[in-house]
Amino acid sequence: MAAADSGNALAVLRLPRLIAMLALAVAATTATPAATPAATTAIGAAEASATRWLGLIDAGQYVAAWNAAASYLHATVAEAQWISSVAQVRAAAGALQSRQLKSAYQTSYLPGAPYGHYTVVYFVSRFAKRSAASETLTLMRDSAGGWRVVGYYLN
Repeated sequence: MAAADSGNALAVLRLPRLIAMLALAVAATTATPAATPAATTAIGAAEASATRWLGLIDAGQYVAAWNAAASYLHATVAEAQWISSVAQVRAAAGALQSRQLKSAYQTSYLPGAPYGHYTVVYFVSRFAKRSAASETLTLMRDSAGGWRVVGYYLN
């Protein structure tokens, strides 16, 4: 019986250490590192570019939006096809009623895309024919340091 008691005593002594280790593990996996000033500035610049670009789309200026998009987008889809697709999607949604920035994050990797500097920007939007929608824009940093759209998705 004494051997069993000593085993329980060891387990009880290890329990606080185990709890502390678990707490550290949880904190390490859920903690979000603070954004650096440069990252915050870059995300803000990308958000501003996304908002300006969406203004072109909202106004039906699809050719201007195409011209303002990144060369990577131009290389992956034909202009006429892209303009037709965007026009159809936006016509089905109707006029923009409201749009609110939900989130934005930076990444260097996107599936199917070359390594680069990207910012993905999410908006919660409401349209005349779609009361609940989300818009996702992917922007790529160009050689001059500006942000240009490489993807637009309306869900």
